[in-house]
Amino acid sequence: MWQSFLQEEALFLMSVKFFQGLSKKNLFFIVISLIYIMAIFLLSDSSVSSDLSRYNPYSLLHIPLYGILMFLLYLSFNPDTLRSSNEKKITVSLCFPIIISVTVAILDEIHQIYIPFREASIGDIFLDIIGIGLVAFLILTCKKKKIRFNPLYKSKIS
Repeated sequence: MWQSFLQEEALFLMSVKFFQGLSKKNLFFIVISLIYIMAIFLLSDSSVSSDLSRYNPYSLLHIPLYGILMFLLYLSFNPDTLRSSNEKKITVSLCFPIIISVTVAILDEIHQIYIPFREASIGDIFLDIIGIGLVAFLILTCKKKKIRFNPLYKSKIS
């Protein structure tokens, strides 16, 4: 009994430490990411998706949709890595957003199985992964060239 109490207490303390370590930027992007994910699931269940399918015959809107999700999740995990030039830190900070984005893509397709007049497609998951990969590639490329995402950033050169 005491062992389970101690485990619960340790888990509680770890979660408190996690939330104390988050900045306001982290919380902002986490909330925006969660709203975006909910919008993906809600839109896949609405009539809007069937209206959009007329203008999107090859499901190419999946690429920017999940690219934006990837970028929001990247900012959620560590918004300060955009200013960092540490390549290892950037690569590690890309792992969780990639995993979460791909998981959301797969879960959205599974969700579509249960929606009337909708069907799941592995091709859509591949398009989602292309969008996720493009954003991850752009983040890594920009960081290697030390291009800053912040338009207010003043380089030492100028």
